[in-house]
Amino acid sequence: MRELLASLAGRGVTVFMSSHVLTEVERMATRVGVVHRGRLVAELSAAELATRRRLEVGARDLAAAAAILRRAGYEPIRPPDPADHVLYLHDPRAIDGPDEIARRLVAGGAPPTRLVAVREDMESLFLSLTGDAGPVEDGPDTAGTGEAGSLESGGDAAAGVET
Repeated sequence: MRELLASLAGRGVTVFMSSHVLTEVERMATRVGVVHRGRLVAELSAAELATRRRLEVGARDLAAAAAILRRAGYEPIRPPDPADHVLYLHDPRAIDGPDEIARRLVAGGAPPTRLVAVREDMESLFLSLTGDAGPVEDGPDTAGTGEAGSLESGGDAAAGVET
């Protein structure tokens, strides 16, 4: 099947496919769209996906860390699995300057326990867009009490293979 799709793309034919097998989507597609609950929530090229990164920030008090980061102009996101006990930052300033993030967190009283730059794959992108991940609210730290998003949450990855 992959060979047929590649052959069609080589002849200038655009192929639209919908799949929950995200590794196949990532392997074959030149453009990817993520549809969740009937709405297109993201569209990007394979090259854009390959360069997509995030900074994972851990702290004992995630709510305090999120508030500090938000006041500094960042948008912390809780991952789909709250048991991870981290925040995601997609801002290039954070990814390229983790020392500044650490400085702000220490100064604000929520020192980091983890600062790691990670390349996102199709699955982590999909889950961050369609799971229960979302902006972290100020208030008590609720890590470990939420539910993780799942592929059954009504989302699908749509991919176009084109030249």
